Amino acid sequence: MATLIVCLAVLLGWLSTRYEWQYDLTRSGRHTLSAASVKVLHKMQGPVDITAYAREEPGLRDLISKIVARYQHVKPDINLHFVNPDAVPDEVRKLGISVNGELVIHYQNRSQHVHSDSEEEFTNALQRLARGSERWLAFTEGHGERSPLGQANFDLGSWVQQLNNRGFKTQPINLVDIQAIPENTQVLVIAGPQVNLLPGEVKLIGDYIDQGGNLLWLLDPPGKLFNLDDLAAKLNIKVLQGTIIDTAGRLIGLNDPTIVLETASLYPPNPATTGLQLTTIFPTATAITTAGDSDWKVTPLLSTGDHTWLETGKLEGDIAYDKDVDDKGPLNI
Repeated sequence: MATLIVCLAVLLGWLSTRYEWQYDLTRSGRHTLSAASVKVLHKMQGPVDITAYAREEPGLRDLISKIVARYQHVKPDINLHFVNPDAVPDEVRKLGISVNGELVIHYQNRSQHVHSDSEEEFTNALQRLARGSERWLAFTEGHGERSPLGQANFDLGSWVQQLNNRGFKTQPINLVDIQAIPENTQVLVIAGPQVNLLPGEVKLIGDYIDQGGNLLWLLDPPGKLFNLDDLAAKLNIKVLQGTIIDTAGRLIGLNDPTIVLETASLYPPNPATTGLQLTTIFPTATAITTAGDSDWKVTPLLSTGDHTWLETGKLEGDIAYDKDVDDKGPLNI
């Protein structure tokens, strides 16, 4: 028995030099990377070098080491080394280092700076490096669209800032001034125009789609197309006229039936909603459907429950479902 115990101890010692095992016992899993971070690391081929410009303060350097170690556990070829910024002032000035503890991540001759200990910021920097080439989102302008730069509640500035943090670049584009959509446009965004587009502008958009371009078309209810009817026909979509009524909101104190409530159980299978557990609300939404048979494959992004309907009458007084004129849910928003 003694010999067996000694042999077992030796075996465990030998295994510990060749294999590493970790387990996060914290309730919130704060020492474990999110699935999104792990996914980004799996996309990166080759070593990643991280230079931490941190003064020789044990607390700060230990914190940085622990953060990077979580990534090294998934991708062992992440290398970390420290530089005291006070010892290399010219280098700090050249690189624009502004924070004690700032990280510069190097990957395939590209670099990104990280200024905090946030996993989100660190992973966003890795994601930008993994993408490599620049990805441009072009927002049409000149027709009263929602601004990608504005901060008003009807603008898209906050959302665009999140895209920029993930490595996308954005630019407004006036279709009247160009002969074709720029080739480096990854996505063309039409964000809720309020006046009609010109026929030449509509043709530019159609040509862009025919060449394999990606389009994000945002419509405000009640679904007026502003001379984009031909575009809807090309994509085989039909925007229904009316407002979706959802009575489920009353259960959580929403007395306005024109606010559509989306819970995790209603999200169709889609990469954009995978893992989303939050409840989302959509005021005065309308419905969209296919116009008929075509070569386009349609995948709904958001759908309502079967307790909803598309109200085609006036939104006043007691609103009730009329089976003769209203479309019954589920409806695609």
